[in-house]
Amino acid sequence: MSSNRFFVAGVSVFLLVIAMTVSNCKQKQTPDDGTPEADESNNGESNLVVDFDVPETGATAPTEAPGLHNLFRLDENVYAGSQPHGEEAFRALAAMGVKTIISVDGHPTDVDLAEKYSMTYVHVPVKYSAISHEEQIKICAAGEANEGPFFVHCFHGKHRGPAGAAVLLEGVYGWSADEARTVLERMGTSTGYPGLWSSVANFEQPDEDDVENAKETLQSRFEPQGIIGIMTPTTDSHDFLKDAQKIGFAVDPEHPDVLPSHEADMLANNADKLAENEDFWPENDRDDFRAFVAKYVEATHALRDALANFEEGGDTFEADDALDLVNRACSDCHKQFRNE
Repeated sequence: MSSNRFFVAGVSVFLLVIAMTVSNCKQKQTPDDGTPEADESNNGESNLVVDFDVPETGATAPTEAPGLHNLFRLDENVYAGSQPHGEEAFRALAAMGVKTIISVDGHPTDVDLAEKYSMTYVHVPVKYSAISHEEQIKICAAGEANEGPFFVHCFHGKHRGPAGAAVLLEGVYGWSADEARTVLERMGTSTGYPGLWSSVANFEQPDEDDVENAKETLQSRFEPQGIIGIMTPTTDSHDFLKDAQKIGFAVDPEHPDVLPSHEADMLANNADKLAENEDFWPENDRDDFRAFVAKYVEATHALRDALANFEEGGDTFEADDALDLVNRACSDCHKQFRNE
């Protein structure tokens, strides 16, 4: 009788071990580098957990997702929003099912993070003045040559990105100009950029041969040159300093390796580059532009000196005033020249 009990217990343990082994084999595995592995039972898509509100098609208000701002779902196949910030943003896009990211911003694209989450990056930088016909062709080529859903972005996700997404919807998905205009309205595109509105309103379907030829020229990462090459890192430093001002120009615990004084130095150095390279300046009203640049250079140098003094034990008043001057110089210049 006792031996039977031992036999039954042994069989039970054996069956339990088999059940646990089978269960573990069925669980989705994640590689050591943290890269999400495709779940073959889900048509090869990443089985990522969505722990945020995915935007609904037709929503009139933006959704906030990790590392993403002003996020909209414009169509079943097209999302638009800000530049993805950090790995959490790419993870969020992959969780939403995005397969291709189209950047119309001048900042270099993070191709490595996109590829880590099985997404393709296409880089078609455009200006605030308008989306040229050649750039429209490239956006359409990107839409035809790659798998959707698509995520189209600029930097803040309010002006060039919505216009680029609208062009994609017109050229690839057959939206009318009136339908496409609603994208700019919903996402808050400023009427101060009439060229972007005109690009959408006057969109003309590109020739099929031009689109096919453009597919061969698409790039995943475009290194900006000229004034864009100067203003791209300038925007990064300026945005960082505006955030730093909110915490009294202290070192941000989330970015302990980035010092406000270093970013102010970068800002001033790029201002000097802008002043030295007149070949990059707009062709019209160059005297006005020279005056704006002179004010901007003076303000950035004052900010650099003020933050150096602050690190030596001074107060923030001088830095606050200097950053306000930088902000005002940028704003005044943008009003007159950002459409150039």
